[in-house]
Order: sequence, then structure tokens, then C-alpha cells
Amino acid sequence: MWPCDNNDGALRFAQYLHRNGRDVLLVVDEDSRELKAFSEASLSRHGLSIQQHVITVGTRELEDCFSDAQWATCANREWPRADGQQWVESDFASHRTEKFSSKTEKMIRENSSVEVSGKPEILSKLAVGLSSADEVPEPLRALFAELIRRADY
Repeated sequence: MWPCDNNDGALRFAQYLHRNGRDVLLVVDEDSRELKAFSEASLSRHGLSIQQHVITVGTRELEDCFSDAQWATCANREWPRADGQQWVESDFASHRTEKFSSKTEKMIRENSSVEVSGKPEILSKLAVGLSSADEVPEPLRALFAELIRRADY
């Protein structure tokens, strides 16, 4: 697994690996299917295909796999609110109908004095803060099982 920070980076890295004889599976947010970069035509220019080289995660995004309680716990630990109040589940639930990661990042930036560098940092802090395997959201456990299955192939 290799974080590539964005879709273009992921495509270039996957193309490089595929061109050099490596098995490649791009794991992208579900809403990335709507992007031109992940059309069959675009992927084929990189020597890749949707069926063989792409798997999606999340209802819309990877971040939406985590519960509002997990988000609130992480935000309270990593980005305490400047007003001294605690982050609560409803702070995050209110963004579920929109672009969750963008709205959540904006909310944290506007309400905490602790700097956040962006989506990769937020997701990293969220994942590192999990204290047991049981806390890993079920969609991610299913994804990891699929990755292991394909790696054992």
C-alpha cells in the first residue's frame, strides 16, 4: 500500500508499477468513479482497466467509513476546538450529505488553533488513533481482506 495524495499521483504510480511487471490495484474513493481520470478510456491509456485495477471504498469517500463518534474522538485529541468546547458527533454528522472530507477539514480549520495540513494528515491521525482492530470500520476490513486475497493469488 502506498499513499499517493491524489488521483493523478495514484495513476502515475500505478502505471509505473504495472509497466514494470507489478500487480496493481488502485484503491480510490467511490466518488472517484465520476472522474474522467478513472474512465475506462483514461485508464487504458495507462495500461490499466477498471475491472482489474480499481477498487473503490466508502459510500462516497474513504473518510465516510468512519463513524461520527470516531471523528469526534480524533478531533478532540488532535484538533481541540478553540472555543474550549468538545467536538461532538453531530458536528460531523451534519456533513454526511455533502463532500464529507472537504466540509470536515474546513470545519476543523475554522474551529481549532491547531494547524491541519490536509486530508492525508486528517485520515492518518484518524487511523493511528484506533486502539483495536474492532475499531476498523467494516468496509475497510472488507477492503483489506480483498487486498490480502489478491496478494495471495
